[in-house]
Amino acid sequence: ASWVASVSGGPAGGLASVYTTPLPAPSPLAVGGGCSVYLDLGAVVISAPTLGPVPLDALGQLPLAYPLPADPNLAGLHLTAQVVVGDPGANPINLVLSNGLDLFFGW
Repeated sequence: ASWVASVSGGPAGGLASVYTTPLPAPSPLAVGGGCSVYLDLGAVVISAPTLGPVPLDALGQLPLAYPLPADPNLAGLHLTAQVVVGDPGANPINLVLSNGLDLFFGW
């Protein structure tokens, strides 16, 4: 099985990184430029990106596909994911962020 998603609306050629944390933030943290962080920042500080940086295509898109092993130990796993894309000049922080995405693994 695979988990499939896509990034869209980013800058052409922008570098995207996907971050995941075990828990969402207690409440979204506004970081400027209309962006908010939905991840547990304590966990993000100690973790590297799950994927990236990876360049977006000429349309500012990036298809994502993660293979998922057939492992019953993953049942009940909860992760929160968010994409961060460098976008110089888009706002004062030169980054655009996706919404947060809650992921729940079943069996």
